[in-house]
Amino acid sequence: MTPSSTITATLSSTSIFALILKAKTIIKNLVSDGVLVSTPAGSTAYNLSVHGPILDIDSKKLAISPISPFRPRRWKGKIIGDKSKIIIKNINPNKRPVSAVADNVEVR
Repeated sequence: MTPSSTITATLSSTSIFALILKAKTIIKNLVSDGVLVSTPAGSTAYNLSVHGPILDIDSKKLAISPISPFRPRRWKGKIIGDKSKIIIKNINPNKRPVSAVADNVEVR
């Protein structure tokens, strides 16, 4: 996996995301500029700049961090196992499109 992958709002506005882990919704309405998923190697780069946690290089964990969260403001993200499947859903894709970037490949 790439050190960090991002899903960000386009059109310089926030988007509303739902985050689902193992068929359980961990957050229903995250209003933010985006969501960052980082490996331990990427946790000291962009993840740290969005106030995400630093992961031990041997931790076998991923950090999920909000980018400029508006609501809920105090949600700092989540640390999950590196084999976990996370679904990041754009709640309103027609009104607020997003782009996903991983390994220098962007998908809109």
